[in-house]
Amino acid sequence: MTRRKKTRKTGPLAARSQPKMERQREEGKRGKEPARTKGKPAGQRHTLDVKENSKAGKGHGTNSKAQEDPRKGSKRPVELVKPVRKTAEQVEDVTPANPQEALEFEFEALENDPVLQELLDQIDEGEQLSAEDQQFVDEQMTRYQELVELLGIEDNELDEDDA
Repeated sequence: MTRRKKTRKTGPLAARSQPKMERQREEGKRGKEPARTKGKPAGQRHTLDVKENSKAGKGHGTNSKAQEDPRKGSKRPVELVKPVRKTAEQVEDVTPANPQEALEFEFEALENDPVLQELLDQIDEGEQLSAEDQQFVDEQMTRYQELVELLGIEDNELDEDDA
């Protein structure tokens, strides 16, 4: 038996394929389908596509603010200098050596505490404070009363200072 070489011809039993001319005519009538693309087009991320800009209505400028790199990070400013923290020596310099002066210093600090003053103003206006804020106010006021007793300050003297 002699060997036969394989061919691409289908033979008499296969389905008939259309001739090339007929296929071209049908494709012309249907219209061409857009070719499928795989991935992004070649280029750099810094170059801008003119077609995208015209579709979006952003104008012809290539260096517009709206066209910045979307990967840009946070807008929060970065501190270039480390904040100065008080050392133990500096804190010791502020506190007086005399216990009586220390109590007066703490009393002044309590009277001039802006957070406490703001919370007391809210209480005077009739607003409800959160549990944490109310606890803070209660602690500060009890310490304030202790300092008033220790320093021997009367409520009348405090009222005269405010007037």
